[in-house]
Amino acid sequence: THQDCRTCHEIHVTYTAEDWALETTDAVSLYAFEELTFDGGTGNLCANCHQPRRTIAAADADGNIEVTSTHWGPHHGPQSAFLLGFSGAGEVEGKASAHVSMVENSCVTCHLGEGDDHSFAPGLASCQGCHDGIEDFDFSGLQTEVQEKLDMLEGYLVAAGMWDHEEDHPVVGVYPAAEAQALWNYILISHEDESLGVHNPSYTRDLLDASLAAFE
Repeated sequence: THQDCRTCHEIHVTYTAEDWALETTDAVSLYAFEELTFDGGTGNLCANCHQPRRTIAAADADGNIEVTSTHWGPHHGPQSAFLLGFSGAGEVEGKASAHVSMVENSCVTCHLGEGDDHSFAPGLASCQGCHDGIEDFDFSGLQTEVQEKLDMLEGYLVAAGMWDHEEDHPVVGVYPAAEAQALWNYILISHEDESLGVHNPSYTRDLLDASLAAFE
């Protein structure tokens, strides 16, 4: 069904101001990571949907992983797991970003802000409490750095016949595990998380460095 007010709020239940209450703020056990719980205050509501639905397959006896379709890769909306330092590819150990461990109400603080902006676009004003003098989301050149590494990684993937640049999807085949993990990470960062590193800066860098190393 389409997303509307009822996605988040108890609209037309009591017909009072209580109907603006959130549907849930309970901590969320993530579907793809049974051992992982997202607990980010009112941002827990977001994590009910913004979570991955699958992880990468284990390598076979020859050390390869099969890309099974042009829709292979992390499922849409992996932001909650990514904030906690989990990509689903498994080759790089991560840790929770300060954006969930230190920011009260996590997603809601950044994407609605004090003005309750229901466009859900991240607001720079929310960043200024921690990042003095920040003028855009490319703080300390993070997004520029991430985009440069993504462009380099895409070049390697295209050259290896693993990524169809024109159709913008992975190429079905069987590949060495490290290269398949690199493909997974490319899709995760460039197409699914979409923050260009902002959600979890250090983990994004680590994933991209490991992915590039698979081809170097």
